[in-house]
Amino acid sequence: MIRIVPVALALAVLAPAALATAAFAQGVSGSDYVRANLRVGAPVFGPTGRQIAIVESVAKSGIVVRGDTGPVTVPRTAFGPGSKGLVLNYTANELAKRQAAQAAENLPQ
Repeated sequence: MIRIVPVALALAVLAPAALATAAFAQGVSGSDYVRANLRVGAPVFGPTGRQIAIVESVAKSGIVVRGDTGPVTVPRTAFGPGSKGLVLNYTANELAKRQAAQAAENLPQ
C-alpha cells in the first residue's frame, strides 16, 4: 500500500509533461498546442522552466498575463509549448520591464 502512494504522486506530477510529449509525437504543431492550452488561469513558464505568470485574459489583440508586477499584454506569438505547459519567450525580468513600460504608457496625461 505504501508503494502505491509514490506511484500515484509521480503520475500526477508527470502526466502533464507526458501529455505534451504525446501531443508532439502525434504531430501536433506548437501553434496548435498553444491555441488548445491558452486559457484563463493557465500557468505560464519562462524560458528557464520557472512559472512567471498566469493567463488573465485571451483576445485576438493580445494575451494578458499577470506576473509578479501586475498585468501585462503580450502577443500570442510570444508563447510556445514546453514540458510543463505554456512557455513565454520572456524572462521574469523582461516581463516586469514590459509591464512597467505599458503602465507608463497608460498614465493619465
